[in-house]
Amino acid sequence: MKPVEKWMLGALEKNGNTVLSYARVRFFGIQAIIDEFANYGYNVRIREEQPELITDITGNPITNKKERKCYIVEVI
Repeated sequence: MKPVEKWMLGALEKNGNTVLSYARVRFFGIQAIIDEFANYGYNVRIREEQPELITDITGNPITNKKERKCYIVEVI
């Protein structure tokens, strides 16, 4: 596992945001992930969300019972 995966960069390019798991943020830390996105040329912010507030492209909620929270990465 790396702080930033190739698919995350694709999601940022296409949608302007991507989702990080609680485990990834806990393992690497928010600042390390922000710094890694900066290395790829993205100025981002990371905000915490409850899993039930995240929806897929059709508007249906995405829930993951194993994780208490997730993080949204947005280009600023």
